[in-house]
Amino acid sequence: VTLKPLKLGNSSELMIGEQIVVVGSPFGLAGSVTTGIVSQKGRLLETAYGYSIPGVIQFDAAVNPGNSGGPLLNMKGEVVGVTTAIESPIRGFVGVGYAIPSTIVARVVPALIEKGSYSHSWIGIVGTNMNEEIAEAMKVNITKGVLITDVMPGSPADKAGLRGGDRIVRIGGQTIKIGGDVIIAINGIPIKTIEEILTYLEERTSPGDVVVFSVLRGTEMLQVRVVLGARPPPG
Repeated sequence: VTLKPLKLGNSSELMIGEQIVVVGSPFGLAGSVTTGIVSQKGRLLETAYGYSIPGVIQFDAAVNPGNSGGPLLNMKGEVVGVTTAIESPIRGFVGVGYAIPSTIVARVVPALIEKGSYSHSWIGIVGTNMNEEIAEAMKVNITKGVLITDVMPGSPADKAGLRGGDRIVRIGGQTIKIGGDVIIAINGIPIKTIEEILTYLEERTSPGDVVVFSVLRGTEMLQVRVVLGARPPPG
């Protein structure tokens, strides 16, 4: 039998509601196939290692323990993602599955094959998405973007001079550190959420690259160059 590798598709072309197919081995049942649709794109999937996976595809095809690592296919039979997790309070499928998009797979897998490891870009900030309440508390007119709440000492962001918050306020029943830089664009591309920053870094950059953040600091708009570092190991 001659085996041929599946063709890698472009996950960025997926549409919400588009039909997909999942192949895997749930509960050890090899070669199982289920179908569903793309429920959403660009999800941020938290991991047990302290980092999040950006750009994740959410789908509703039935998956269970044992599906992880199997392909998510479009109707052309192209791999547009790799199944990685489910959202479930019962260790069984309840309609929410996640797959790493092929745009990330295409960058990571060749490096793993060649070197056995892959270095993710890292800037070293903690942030929260801007909204009207935060904008009002900071007395700014920008309601979209990412407010930097903390900058990790010695990180690329720290070396570039990006600033975190300097005071804590209570907004919507939660305490938030405000007063830090607000990122509104990266390399000229508008940014609305932390998910968009992480997805951009994961899909388009490598450690050592230079990116330019457009940030609002007080009432002043600045262009800050950041030399990206490699994400530290978990722990």
